[in-house]
Amino acid sequence: MVGKFSQETIGSVDYTKIEVLSTAGVSMDLLGFTRLGFGMGPNWIVRMDKDGKFTIFDANDNPQTLSSLGETFINSPVAYRATLDFNLGKLMLGLNYTLETDYTFKKPGEVDKLFNAKMDDGTVGVSLLFSLF
Repeated sequence: MVGKFSQETIGSVDYTKIEVLSTAGVSMDLLGFTRLGFGMGPNWIVRMDKDGKFTIFDANDNPQTLSSLGETFINSPVAYRATLDFNLGKLMLGLNYTLETDYTFKKPGEVDKLFNAKMDDGTVGVSLLFSLF
């Protein structure tokens, strides 16, 4: 799971954007000290205004009614995530690239949208994990 927080303005309203990406995928060890991985899964996105009200938006940035957490899952875009991790003893340094698609579970028949991604909107991340044992 990956969590991201950012500030965003839609219309004239300032929001705190909260994203949680959970993926399922595969990874393989390369040369004993690197690991290459690829996964995909829903990117839960909710926005909170200054009054603490949570809102989800559709692809056109129109606010949607939020009556349950399940709705955020159904309306969440599916994202791809590629990772490259370097095992440095008790440290693991990781690089990742995440790309959101136009596919949601709300319209499961639109599988072609899994291959419709805005390549310029991908994000790059870095992680550092420390193992205690």
